[in-house]
Amino acid sequence: MFRDTLEITVSAGRGGDGAISFWREKYIAKGGPDGGDGGDGGSVILRALGQVDSLSTLSKRVYRAEDGEHGLGKGMDGRSGRDLVVEVPRGTRVFDAQTGELLADLGLVGYPNAGKSSLLDDLTAASPKVAAYPFTTLAPNLGVIERGEGERITMADIPGIIEGASQGKGLGLDFLRHIGRTRVLLYVLDGSDQPVETLRTLQAELRAYDPELLKRPSLVALNKIDLLSPEEASRLEGELAAFGLPVLGISALSGENLEHLVATLFALVQAAPKPALETPQPRPPADNRIRVEEVEEGVFEVSAPQLERQLARMKGEVSEMAGYLQDLFKRYRVESALEARGVRAGDTVRLAGVEFEYIPEV
Repeated sequence: MFRDTLEITVSAGRGGDGAISFWREKYIAKGGPDGGDGGDGGSVILRALGQVDSLSTLSKRVYRAEDGEHGLGKGMDGRSGRDLVVEVPRGTRVFDAQTGELLADLGLVGYPNAGKSSLLDDLTAASPKVAAYPFTTLAPNLGVIERGEGERITMADIPGIIEGASQGKGLGLDFLRHIGRTRVLLYVLDGSDQPVETLRTLQAELRAYDPELLKRPSLVALNKIDLLSPEEASRLEGELAAFGLPVLGISALSGENLEHLVATLFALVQAAPKPALETPQPRPPADNRIRVEEVEEGVFEVSAPQLERQLARMKGEVSEMAGYLQDLFKRYRVESALEARGVRAGDTVRLAGVEFEYIPEV
């Protein structure tokens, strides 16, 4: 299971006590004190490794280094405690729970399949899963953009936002929570798929979740311009600029304008203030109810929030997952709800944007 955020408790080892001892030996008067010092306590050290890609490898919640041993007589100092080394992924940011430090400097925001993972792969050393279908990314991927001497920004590929995310549709609240901990937002839009309407929807979802997010420094990356004519790309950039944000046409595939994008992102991050410590957003109560409504004769709409949440995790075409869908329907008692509503074989059923013919299990 991927984990991108984790709260742990760390404690350095305690130093050992010094010994209260006096040198006592035959024929030596007033030998004086000879107690040894206590050993130093060990430290907790976080070591970044390229082979580790998730915080799920941290199985414990409390990490304590070894205590130093007590001193002894005859001037013998106690042994120092061993350091405890904890291995974490490269790009991990460590922060005190009260300081408001950030998970990432920059968050990529966009629809599924907009090219965010490809962009992260191009700009950083991260290797996110990339494929030509939506919902490839189901958990945030982190990468670090480096340039010059020690200049770096941490980039998070936030899983694709869908309409209704702010109401918990799909895994929306989880995804939006990640965006809330970034300093700069980069909207990544698919230039070949209604980018203006997409940006309008994305901003509406951010506004519904937390209006303060729209005040963050932001940039619009119009991706896949290699699929557009120069005239079409120019027209779309003009329409997107009407939102009051800087717009840059790029191609994650061909690399067009990526150097300019990196320079702009560094300037935005360096000038951006750190947002206040995140206030956790309450999750809506779990809704296990199944609602079936006949929207027209022979056509029924199913509302099942928990089931829709499961469907949002699915990859590929629904037609390829008939068996899995059938198991989900049994688990959530969808078929019982349909029968109770009077749905018959051959009727049309709609669920989570998918329409299919109802065939009851024999």
